[in-house]
Amino acid sequence: GEEAQEDEEALSRAATGIAWEEALAVARWVSAGEGHEYRLPDSGQTTLLTAAGFSTRLALWLRDVWEAPDYALRRDLKRFGIRMAAVWDPQDRLGSGSALFGELPFARYEAMGMVVVTPCRSGIENRWNRLRAALP
Repeated sequence: GEEAQEDEEALSRAATGIAWEEALAVARWVSAGEGHEYRLPDSGQTTLLTAAGFSTRLALWLRDVWEAPDYALRRDLKRFGIRMAAVWDPQDRLGSGSALFGELPFARYEAMGMVVVTPCRSGIENRWNRLRAALP
């Protein structure tokens, strides 16, 4: 319904072409400016979105560190000191063949972006309440 349309509009304004650490820094910056916790979504939230039929035109950075599904790959990543960030790509824009996969944290793609989520009420209503509280 209306919430799904608002979510799609938010995703259409997602920042793209940024690395994972930059995406995490943006979430911290928004949190500091708004006074509420904002973060990248996690894989559990994408599972809920997928179950609800929601998808996005972009692959999105997640806040999770990706764990390889098989032992050999986990061993090799650990051996070479490689940490992979989780990516949600339900439309397979990056051609991984999987909706949830790992990517090097410094990767940048125009088809990959970020959005922030918050567990609290935010936005216009909170700004209005802060302005009202500041009035004499």
